[in-house]
Amino acid sequence: MALTTLRDIVTSEPVLVSPDQNKQFILEVDTSQYATGVILYQADKNMKDRKGKPILRPCGYHSQTFSATEQRYPIYDWEFLAVIRSLKHWDYLLKCVKHPVLVITDHANLTYYRHLHKIGQ
Repeated sequence: MALTTLRDIVTSEPVLVSPDQNKQFILEVDTSQYATGVILYQADKNMKDRKGKPILRPCGYHSQTFSATEQRYPIYDWEFLAVIRSLKHWDYLLKCVKHPVLVITDHANLTYYRHLHKIGQ
């Protein structure tokens, strides 16, 4: 009974899929006050959700706690750090890809980095 339950848990959704260099990679990043968390996805065009959109299949997960110094960063730096960490963690997959890597974040403060800033002000 326990072995059957364990088998069902390991083989049920979400099951990790092998990364395909010919498909676009999607990073979904999020942070808390203590850590970053990232999921690396690829769309499965053969499987659609109820709205007809391709289902995102996970290729990997990554999380990492903040150091004492990183915990004092502003919140938009936490979100940006999550993006940087995920790109470093999966650099072997994301370098020289055919399609741009799509980054999904729930934090609007990352638009801060789209504008020029003067140093020292």
